[in-house]
Amino acid sequence: MAEPPDQKQAAEGTAKGGEQTLYSGHFTFSGQLQPKGHGCKTVRIMLDSGATSNFISQWFVETYNVPLKKKARPILLSVIDSTPISTKVITHQMVACDLMLGSANEHRETLTLDTIPMATYDIILGMPWLNMHTP
Repeated sequence: MAEPPDQKQAAEGTAKGGEQTLYSGHFTFSGQLQPKGHGCKTVRIMLDSGATSNFISQWFVETYNVPLKKKARPILLSVIDSTPISTKVITHQMVACDLMLGSANEHRETLTLDTIPMATYDIILGMPWLNMHTP
């Protein structure tokens, strides 16, 4: 998988080949993402119980020409104490895509992901995903 230059060092130690690891205190793993009309792409995923949504990196979307749709209402992007992150708002989400997890991609689900700028991971799975799966 192609990576922007600032991701190469951060990617060291993240999950590869279905492995699950703790990297910088974050639970990370890899999976396969298949946007509608596109082939499967390997993605680096972080579980984040503090995230109020599920996210995909703007870099990934732009690099692989992933189809987006405009959100009905923009959402202010903020940190844990609700402090806004600069002037960033979430204005787009990825159209429904398939996410496959497990060493043999035995878990498959369809989901939408909000697009945000981030460098270290391709996908963040937050509380909506965690609530659905209650790990």
